[in-house]
Amino acid sequence: MGKPLTAEEAKGAGIVNQVVPAADLDAHALNVARDIAALPPESVTAARRLMRGSVEEIVARIDAEADAFKARLASPEAQKALATFLSRKR
Repeated sequence: MGKPLTAEEAKGAGIVNQVVPAADLDAHALNVARDIAALPPESVTAARRLMRGSVEEIVARIDAEADAFKARLASPEAQKALATFLSRKR
């Protein structure tokens, strides 16, 4: 194994998305858990399922999602929805 990373090194490498002081960790973790629990359960389950696997598998899923999203944006249905949204009065 390599040398252990500090919390800041892990954040810089993208392994973790936030670093909190040890004294605040329990409260922060509970708040994050509450935020996740407030989300639609089926969406959370689907997101967790998509995050399983190797980095390569996850990247492949993200790429496939981006391709599907681009294709949908180019569809007549999406173009009409966007035009309708942009034509709304503010």
